[in-house]
Amino acid sequence: MSRLDAVEFPGFGDRRGWLTVHTLSEFVFCPRAGVLAYAQQQMDEIDEPPPRFNLDYLPDYSLALIEQALEHQLRDLRRLGIRFAAALIALGWMFYDGLWLWMLPVAAVFATLSWRFADRLQSVMVLVSRRRSAREALDRQPIEDSDQMQRVNWWELLKAGYESEVYQHVLEDEDLKLAGRPWRVLVRGSLRIPVVMALPPNSRQAPTPGPQQCARSAAYCRLLTTCVGGESPFGIVLFGNSYEGWTVPNTPQQQAEFDLVIARARELFESLTCDDEAARPDSTSVCNGCQHGEPVTVEQGASRIAGSAIHGATGRDGQQYHSPCGDRFRWRPPHHKARALGLVK
Repeated sequence: MSRLDAVEFPGFGDRRGWLTVHTLSEFVFCPRAGVLAYAQQQMDEIDEPPPRFNLDYLPDYSLALIEQALEHQLRDLRRLGIRFAAALIALGWMFYDGLWLWMLPVAAVFATLSWRFADRLQSVMVLVSRRRSAREALDRQPIEDSDQMQRVNWWELLKAGYESEVYQHVLEDEDLKLAGRPWRVLVRGSLRIPVVMALPPNSRQAPTPGPQQCARSAAYCRLLTTCVGGESPFGIVLFGNSYEGWTVPNTPQQQAEFDLVIARARELFESLTCDDEAARPDSTSVCNGCQHGEPVTVEQGASRIAGSAIHGATGRDGQQYHSPCGDRFRWRPPHHKARALGLVK
């Protein structure tokens, strides 16, 4: 039995034996990262606008929200412009009449208005650029039945007739005991295309979907077709701070590989003990920038954090450090900051 359960994010709750898409993604990256994610039962984050529009929010994936934000920014920019001009005229008048003491507070107000005006102007320019990208996009779409990855552009997909939906509920497959909620879902007719948002790699190379993103895409395709219905011939991976991305074909081979990932993850999670070496990564190179292994200082007198005994080490600076992965598996992850602090060789 599968369903679209009305569980609001992030209230998935404590459901032992269930896997989340986030957990599987972390497991593909590193078994130990998967174990930590499994204990927390985290979901992938989702991009939602704030309940009330504020001038610090600059939307970037919805033309309607971009235009709404631009209207708010321009209105505020006009108000600031009037105050800016008034302060400038007042300064000129005081300078002409020699009112030097009165100029100091007015100059302070003028400096504040100048900073706010420049900041608001920069926001307007960002939103104008985003609106231009949306309006000038061409009507292009990927080949639905292709078994190859294809380059895509967010605005071109919307121009091609896809509509962007933000799901308010967690998708749950009770047979697989799998749950998750994609960043967005593009809908056109019977098509349900999950969109995964990924961080760009720390390199100059053009980003392409890796094993983690492919696993997330396959998981969301499975959840959408099972829980919602329709067809998901591919998923889409977008890289942060960009409208460019790639399709990930949802082929039988991709789904077979995803089933293997689920089976391997369940086998590990159900048999793992605290000191088990089964979760050790194949290569510790993945630890270099992993958030779970990043060393943080231990507060004075602390011996346990989140129920786990601290497995700390003293750095070159004399301070004691620990990490979630180090505490859980009683080791010192070779994070690049750990090397810099002398915690590992």
